[in-house]
Amino acid sequence: MQTNFGVTIGRITGLDPAEPHFSQTEPMVRLDPSDAVYVDIIHTDSKPFIKGGELGLGMSAPIGHLDFYPNGGQNQPGCNHGMMKYINRENGSFYQGMRRFLACDHVRAHEYFNESVNTQCNFLAIECDSYEDFINGECFSCLSETNPDGKICAEMGIRSLGHWRKYAPIIASASDSGTLPHIRLYSLTNADSPFCTYLYRATLNLANSQASKDHGGEVGHFLVQLEGTNTKSKLLNVFEEQHYKPGSVHRKVFGSINVGIIKSVLLLWNHSTTMNILTWRFEAPVIYVESLIIETFNGGQK
Repeated sequence: MQTNFGVTIGRITGLDPAEPHFSQTEPMVRLDPSDAVYVDIIHTDSKPFIKGGELGLGMSAPIGHLDFYPNGGQNQPGCNHGMMKYINRENGSFYQGMRRFLACDHVRAHEYFNESVNTQCNFLAIECDSYEDFINGECFSCLSETNPDGKICAEMGIRSLGHWRKYAPIIASASDSGTLPHIRLYSLTNADSPFCTYLYRATLNLANSQASKDHGGEVGHFLVQLEGTNTKSKLLNVFEEQHYKPGSVHRKVFGSINVGIIKSVLLLWNHSTTMNILTWRFEAPVIYVESLIIETFNGGQK
């Protein structure tokens, strides 16, 4: 179009662009930002093509103006079921069930985009250096005039163009070369439709009191339940099983239904024992919590 007619396409959305034969190739071979005024990409199956018994069909490299990596862009929630579940979903068809089983992560890109067209929920994503940093709450505020140190935030899917129009001039002015860099954005989804979820950040501060230090750390995990003006969430396994030391701080981003303005939070701790006899206690397990802070992604409400 550009070469023959001098016309640039307005928008191209890449839904988990293929890795085989396209990864690490020149821009003229694969999709890249010069192919349209705006190019957005949703990566959902960006594991290596064949490695360690896994099959990744999508490309991991950022190749658009905005590249979205829901759930890290590799393994999607709800795609870890056995093959028989997919066969049952396809009314007993082995062939169709096998296709769904092998391509579940890859197909999620299409399903996320389709849902974004008609949902009132915002597939919000935020720029971050890595998925690990995102999930650990290192990136949780959006760039704005009042927050110049914030990150680029955008909705994944059909409405991402509006966010790009907002941020493109800012990004270009901040670039030394004047060219627009690839922006990686991360988000979370549910395991089943509706996939869109609301993002929250939990910060757990364990007490560093003398009683806490005398007792020592404990092994276990924390569950969180939010109650808001709209509804109440289910119990969510926010802080995974590990050893929790007195005075330590733990932060995690998690997804939930939109509970509205948060009114109260229930925090449950489940103690765990291990086979290591050196960790066994001969007294009741106790954990000392100083505070739990819950923030919503869009608004920073605590």
